[in-house]
Amino acid sequence: MKGEIEKGCYCQRNYRNRKRGQVSRSVLLSSNRHRQAIRGAAAGFGIVTQFVIKTVEKPKKTLHFTHRTPYTNSEGIVEQFKRWKEMVADKKLDHRIGTEFALDPEGSKITATWFGTRQDFDQSGIAERLGLKLTPVESSWVNTKRWQYENAVLTLSDIPTEFFSRSLGFTADDATSFNATERLVQLIAANKSQSKLKWFCIFDATGGKVAEPAMDSTAYAHRDKVMFYQSYLYNIWAPLTAEEKGLLNGIHETIVGGIPTRSPSTYPGYIDPLLENPQEAYWGPNLDRLEAIKREWDPEDVFHNPQSVRHAKLKL
Repeated sequence: MKGEIEKGCYCQRNYRNRKRGQVSRSVLLSSNRHRQAIRGAAAGFGIVTQFVIKTVEKPKKTLHFTHRTPYTNSEGIVEQFKRWKEMVADKKLDHRIGTEFALDPEGSKITATWFGTRQDFDQSGIAERLGLKLTPVESSWVNTKRWQYENAVLTLSDIPTEFFSRSLGFTADDATSFNATERLVQLIAANKSQSKLKWFCIFDATGGKVAEPAMDSTAYAHRDKVMFYQSYLYNIWAPLTAEEKGLLNGIHETIVGGIPTRSPSTYPGYIDPLLENPQEAYWGPNLDRLEAIKREWDPEDVFHNPQSVRHAKLKL
């Protein structure tokens, strides 16, 4: 979601879709509830074969920056994360910023992209809110996308790989009430070398234009979220063991324990195999409506994965 807050990439800006259903029907979905279902839960309803998407004009200038802090300065990491999550929880935050806060074996990393000029960025007060001396690099839209791609390549691979992941969504209240920052950083700092495998934990900002549509306008049930956390552990050589998954499970338990009185929910694109009641966690208040559409559109559950939408009969 990083970098797409202003224009609402996750508002599902597709205006028409063509999809293939269970009896090989190719159907143009232009304005009906089937179209709503595939915008956020498509894997359980068919195969989308065509998108028609409304685009927006690209920004003339972009800025990006990265700020790293090692675990030898754990207090600094704690303070930076508190400032960062307070900033992204602000519903008045300028939509032109897209940002992530990551933790990995080396320390913390704040990355951000600003879709506008340096003058506009300086006037936004974002650097002051983070309490950091930042030197953004001015770039073009194309070069910024290349920079984001290169950052992704550092942590992703095109080799088929077994991975383990945990995730959670945060409302503004969740983010501001989160009370386990110190415990989280201390846990990771003490156990960062526990696994020799590659792992990382990302908090990414969401909201902006994404939050504007009504919650029931599509299947996507996280219009109220301002931040998502996702962690990954992977091994290209062998299956992951329970012991190797221990660090990520410890991180997840610490994060969930730091959010008072709320049931876990998360974006279905961040697969979490250990979620209890995954359909409720992914689609929340939209689930009943999606189950009714599923019963009509795919009663035999041809299109499914272990955590996709089921209709009531299949849930028994």
